[in-house]
Amino acid sequence: MILREQYTLLIILKMNKQEEITAGTRLESMLADLLGEIGFDVEWQVKVGKYTLDLYLREFHLAFEADGPQHLQAWHKRHDEARDKWLEQTMGIPTCRVSQEELKKGKATRKIIQFIDRYADSLMHRRSLAAGYWI
Repeated sequence: MILREQYTLLIILKMNKQEEITAGTRLESMLADLLGEIGFDVEWQVKVGKYTLDLYLREFHLAFEADGPQHLQAWHKRHDEARDKWLEQTMGIPTCRVSQEELKKGKATRKIIQFIDRYADSLMHRRSLAAGYWI
């Protein structure tokens, strides 16, 4: 009986994970569409070190993450902060995190433009940090 309960729990966990992945993909798609509407060429799922960026603007050497509600959990926030710090300090790639709420309520465009403006002037310096790494 215990094996059946464990198996049922495993199936439920897999279903929840799949729902999370599907929701994440929808958010990424919304964010990619928005970046495209603004006029940027977006690369999806770019591997950098042990991390995978949701979206990457090669032209500006910037990462964009579409954050669903799971990113509000304390452990997830700590992970995101460590990841973003490594990406910026080691690879010179700042990360703009756009929440589900910002995307759905139309608040993301201004945030994205301000983020790009903030980092556009430091492009050459940031790319030099990633010298020797392929991105």
